[in-house]
Order: sequence, then C-alpha cells, then structure tokens
Amino acid sequence: MSKRQAALCCYRVASLLATILVFSISLLLPGNAEAEGPPTRVGGVIISDTWWKASESPYIVTAPITVAQGIALTVEPGVEVRFNSKTYLQVEGTLHAQGTASRPIAFTSSAPIPTPGDWGYIRFRPSSQAADFDPWHRYLQGSTLQYATVEYAGAAGRGAIWVEDAAPYIDHSIIRRNGASGIYAETIRPLYITNNIIAENSSPTVGGGIYAQGPLTIVGNQVAANRAPVYSGLFIQGDAVNLRQNSIVRNEVISTSSDKGGSLYFQGDGDFSCNTVVSNTAGTWGGVTIDGRPTNFVGNSIYGNTAYQLYNLNPRSPSILNAINNYWGTTDPNSIARLIYDSQDDATKDTVNYGSPLAMPAPCAPPSPPAGLVAVSQLGTVALSWKADEGQNIVGYRVYYSPQPGFPYANAITLDKTTAYTITSSVPLTYYLAVTAYDARGAESWYSKEISATMTVIEPVAPPAPVTIVGQVERQGWGDHRDAVVSLEGTPYMATTTAKGLYTITNVAPGIYTASATTPGYLPQKRRNLEVITRSSTIILPTFKLMGGDANGDGAIDIFDLVLMAANFGTTVPPAPLGADANSDHVVNIYDLVLAATNLDRTTANLGD
Repeated sequence: MSKRQAALCCYRVASLLATILVFSISLLLPGNAEAEGPPTRVGGVIISDTWWKASESPYIVTAPITVAQGIALTVEPGVEVRFNSKTYLQVEGTLHAQGTASRPIAFTSSAPIPTPGDWGYIRFRPSSQAADFDPWHRYLQGSTLQYATVEYAGAAGRGAIWVEDAAPYIDHSIIRRNGASGIYAETIRPLYITNNIIAENSSPTVGGGIYAQGPLTIVGNQVAANRAPVYSGLFIQGDAVNLRQNSIVRNEVISTSSDKGGSLYFQGDGDFSCNTVVSNTAGTWGGVTIDGRPTNFVGNSIYGNTAYQLYNLNPRSPSILNAINNYWGTTDPNSIARLIYDSQDDATKDTVNYGSPLAMPAPCAPPSPPAGLVAVSQLGTVALSWKADEGQNIVGYRVYYSPQPGFPYANAITLDKTTAYTITSSVPLTYYLAVTAYDARGAESWYSKEISATMTVIEPVAPPAPVTIVGQVERQGWGDHRDAVVSLEGTPYMATTTAKGLYTITNVAPGIYTASATTPGYLPQKRRNLEVITRSSTIILPTFKLMGGDANGDGAIDIFDLVLMAANFGTTVPPAPLGADANSDHVVNIYDLVLAATNLDRTTANLGD
C-alpha cells in the first residue's frame, strides 16, 4: 500500500469512527430501544371514540371507567383487561367487545391470585346503544359482548354484567367465578343472551347465574354450578320470554330454609321449551318453579333434581298448566305425579297436565351430563368408564383432564359412543377428569361430576443412549444466526446452525473435548474441558454469543479490522471479503463498523470449564 493510499485509508477510518460515535449514542437515546413496553393503564371518562388494541394489551384499569354517551369503546380480539380493586366499566355509550373463538377477549382481575369479587362490574346504562340485528337475527351494530370472558367481578353492583334498561348482545361468552349474579338485567327493551357458559357464580340474593326481567330471549346457554340463597340458576320474569335449549345443571341453593330453592324460576307467558334441567339441589323446590302459564311448555328434560321437579305457584283457576311431552325420568303417571307440585298437593294451586311424557330425554334439548364416571389407576394408566347417555341423538363423548381442577381443562379427547377410555402416561401425576356428551347437532352437555385419579409409574432403566449435544449460537447485531459452525475440535463431530441459531451434534463418543463456534466476521468462542459421559443422553451447552468485528479472522478485533472494513465500505459481499460484513447483511456498512468499534481490543473468548 502506498503512503497516499494509507493516508486516505486512515482519513476514512477517522471519519467513520466519528460517525460511529454519533450513531452509537443515538441508539442509546430514549425512544430508540426496542424493548417491550409496560401494560397500558386506563381509567376515568372516555370522551372520544377509543380502540383498545391487542398490541397494547394487557390493559390495567386503575380507576373506574365510564364510556360517555354517544362514544364508542372498541376492544379488539385477544385483548386482556385487568381490573384493580374497586374499579368497574360503565357504558353510557357503546361497548363493542367482539372477540373470536380463537382470540377471545378477557375482562378479569389484576390480583396475582384472583378470587370472586375482586372488582366491580360491566354496567350498561339506559343511554347505552342497543344491539341491532338483521331480519335473520345476525348482529349488525351496537353494544355487544361476544367471545369474551368476564370473571372474578361482583364486588359491587348487582351482577358481573349489569344491564339497566339497556339491550347489549351477550353471546358465546364465558361468565364465571363472579361474586354476584353472572348477568343481572332489568330492561324494557328486547335482550338477547345466547350460547354462553354462565358457571360458578355466587349471588348473595337471587339468581346465581342469571337474574333478568323484561322481554328476554335466552337460548343455548349452559347455566351450571351457580349458587344463591334462592333460585340458584335463573330467575326470569317477563311477558315475552323465550327460554329455549338451555342446559341448567348442578346449581345449588345455599339457603338454610328448607322450603325455598329451585334452580329456575319462570314467571310469564312465553316459550319454555327444549331445556335440560338436571342435578340441581335445593330445598323443596329443586327443579323448575313456574309462576305463570307459558304458551309452549314442551320438549324439556327435567329430572334428577332434589325434591319436586316442577313446582307450580299458579293459583287455582279454570285454566290448567299444560306441560305435556316432557321427560321426567319416568313414564309412570303415579311417579310423575309425585314429582310435580300442583292441585293434588295444595287445593289452592292450579293443575298441571303432564300427559304424554317422553320415554327418554327430549331430542331437542341439550344432552345431559354423563353419570357414573369412575377411574381405576394402574401402573402407567388411568382407566375411565361411565354410563351411556339415554338421549336419542347422542353420537359421542369427550373426555377432559388436567393437572388442575375445574374447567376449562387442559386436554380433551373426542370419542364415539364408547363409554370407556384409558389415559396412559409415563409421568406420575394427579389428574382431574370429567366427561361430556354431544349430539348430532354438535350440542354438548355440561361436564359430569369431576373426579381425580393419580397416575403411578415405575421409571424404566434405559440402556445407555448415544450422547447428543445441543445449543444455540447468537450473532451480535443480527437476527439471522444460520450457518455458524459448531464443532468439537480435532474430531469429525460438527453441525451448522439454523436461522434461530440452533444446532444438534449427535452420536458423540465419551471423552473430553473443546467445543468451538465460528462464523466469518466474528470472534470464535470456545468451551474447553467439555466432558461427555454415557450416562447423559443430552448435553445442553451454554449459548455461544459471538462478538462481531473480526474482519480479517485473526482472532482479535483491532485497527486492522476497521481498516479492512473502511476500504470496502459500501461494497456488497462478494466482491468484498466475507469477514468485512460483520453482521452478515451482505453489505459492508455502518452497522459492521459499529460492531467492530464496540468490541475493539476483544480476542477469542472461552466459556470456561
């Protein structure tokens, strides 16, 4: 190199080093880091249309929120909203919370270990925009909760979802483990509650699952395992009520009075059909309590509840309560008469016509939960069996199991009409298990009673296995880590890395090795005294973190590397030397010089013994 060329090269190096200094400082300034930001904190009155985005989730509610009249709050699918104590969401405008089956929305507690009653409620005020539908009852606009979970609310107000003379659309949502009614509604506008799971809520008054008054359409819901002093499942009043195809199962009255109870109270003259009401516990009024004359009381499966299956509160009149074509668990007239409270038990009450009883659960009603689930634990297996469902349309069962109790379960197995299944595992673990039934329409029952079983195993003595070495290589300053070479020096054992820097070296014989990771433009890194023994089938090495800037590959980052990079600045690779492209982006540029300057005076590193 001539003196003139050397001087020019030194000038370029000096200029580029100055640029590097400014560029490096800018990278450290606030706003340039790509670290994940904190949760989004929200509270107060929302006075302009607002979107809560999945990219900014979770949202932490630090103060009560009110959506002002005429204003819309839209919550994107996948958003999680966590409420602090004594906070709530009040809707005077529009709440558009429309998740999807794969990306539901969650309204939950911010507590590390959440419990019912941690936060207040979602309240729809009279000024909130009602939901609108097309002629085929497809949702168009207005307030909605779809594919959303509302849990651990109920510290204030009357329900986790509180509808005050409003009409949001509540559909395909999970409303669970709240310290008040799951849904509490008093409205004069048509309210649609469809296809929801409303479970494990506990009301201090009436209606653990749903308390609702008004023109109501309540269809396709699973109302299960709720608790209240009176009417633990549903308390429904209205002159235009449609209560159809709901599964009302295992709700529990917690009153100390023996003559109160009931899983369901229905007052009105609407449609009460194709519901499944089973396994609810109460005092005298265990199943359905009717205080009115539904125009359509057919196709229901009402059986297996404590005490009376139907309790008729209608005073005696020339009319009768027609309840024909329902399933009562028996077809014997005398037995059915004992299951129904009417004029035969109290002369002041109306008469119930229960003629033409069904011989098996109604085909239009949801399946009943399977009964008789038992588990037998043996070495490495848990064998389950249960009773076949009597429903006409049952086509199969689903087995659910998880290491934690309660729904939703971590694992689900779909079966045909078999009534047995064996779980195998090599892990000693206690499983919590339940079974559901599903029919030809795809309607699924609530869960059977949960049981637990412990898997016992004897760990086999495995023969010595070939030793595998795995790990990862990270190139400093670049996201693509492929084609780095990891080798055991002096041996044929070697591997190249994937784009994520992962590598696997297989069938390594016992011995003491030096493992090294190399790639052009980076300092090699070594791990000496690596002991490989046959009793370890897999060895995970610490991550090789290669420092960039060794342009000439001499095992040190110094002025010579900077000179080589400066001489090829702005040149693509090839024709520029491969090592001059320190971050492997196929061009010699400022990023390569930044790496070299950052690691100046570094030499080959050793990970240690």
